Amino acid sequence: MNARIIVQGNNEENVGDLLSESFEDDSFNTFIAFIAFVSKAGANFLCDKTKLATTHLKECKIFIGVDNNGTSKEALSLLKDSIAKVKIMHTINERIIFHPKIYIFGGDVRARLVLGSSNLTHTGLFENSEASIVIDFDKFDLDNTQIASSIKRIIDKPEDIFRISQQELTQELIELLVSIGKVPSEKNRTESYTGAATNTNENNKEQNKVNSKNWEKYEALFPPVERKFSGHKLKPKKLRGTIEGYISKSVLVAEIPKGGPRWNQANFDIDTFKNFFDLNPGDRKGISLVPILENGTTGKAESRQNVTVKSHNYRIEIGKAAHLPYPLSRRPICVFIKNKNNEFLYQLYLPGTKTYSELTDILDAHWNGPKRMVRRIQLSLSDFSKEVPSGNLSQFEG
Repeated sequence: MNARIIVQGNNEENVGDLLSESFEDDSFNTFIAFIAFVSKAGANFLCDKTKLATTHLKECKIFIGVDNNGTSKEALSLLKDSIAKVKIMHTINERIIFHPKIYIFGGDVRARLVLGSSNLTHTGLFENSEASIVIDFDKFDLDNTQIASSIKRIIDKPEDIFRISQQELTQELIELLVSIGKVPSEKNRTESYTGAATNTNENNKEQNKVNSKNWEKYEALFPPVERKFSGHKLKPKKLRGTIEGYISKSVLVAEIPKGGPRWNQANFDIDTFKNFFDLNPGDRKGISLVPILENGTTGKAESRQNVTVKSHNYRIEIGKAAHLPYPLSRRPICVFIKNKNNEFLYQLYLPGTKTYSELTDILDAHWNGPKRMVRRIQLSLSDFSKEVPSGNLSQFEG
């Protein structure tokens, strides 16, 4: 057994060249890969290499993730047309993603494992600062070492390795994932990682209907994954008082514009600033934003000051948006519940979820301003819960 580490970016070594060399080696007749993200360039690379290896490569299985806008429609289409066995690995759980980067070559007398940080993208294989461990096994290793026996199990039954929903890649599945915003175009995928993405206002009413129509099918294909965690668990903070105190209060459903690289500093119009948040330009009064966590409890309160800029925008910083990339084609939506003493509960929703689709539906139904404007509407929490049944806020009624 021989092991070494490739530190990509420090010298001429890179994972792309190693994979090319491995595909050319006719002692390998099997290729298995588990990959988080795939770009069009990465898919082209893999398709070209497997095509050249058809004389000796008898089996090729690829398992791909579609989280965080990391895999493009074009990449999936290329793999569907060129690779015999491709599966999508995914779960509807927003906080659990498919994130491995494992490449395995198997043969009758030897095997090779490449395990590291390189996704199947041009930058991941050739340009980024990445690190991977490469382990070569001979026949003796395959028969006598524990790690090699694990590799053999993966080669024999790769579908059993990860306990997460998996579906055969078909054209119908690609169209479904695109329609609900899980898979972007290659252009949008690239822009999301270079910071060049712009809001193209694609969240029109017809698109949202498509999303709602397909959501049940998506949920059935990729159901939630149950995870049992050991070790220390943080105790979530309990909600202040009972939710009945909020029921009659006003709820603001607000699209959040990009407004530059720090979009968590959300801009609001003067009417919303004064009449919902009870703030006036120039005064020193602040507010407290209390984030609602995924489990329905509240997080640490965020103290926010009154900020007015020269452009006559009025800013409020949203903590949950910090360090998140701005969505590719549709604006994120923030829901605020107005409480007493300058306190507001809030939850942030991003494209690609059922709740987001329901929120765009009520914005379509209630917004009567110009289409080019950022949309904001107000309603009671009880009405909100009826119109957005999947929202995290609906559980508070009772």
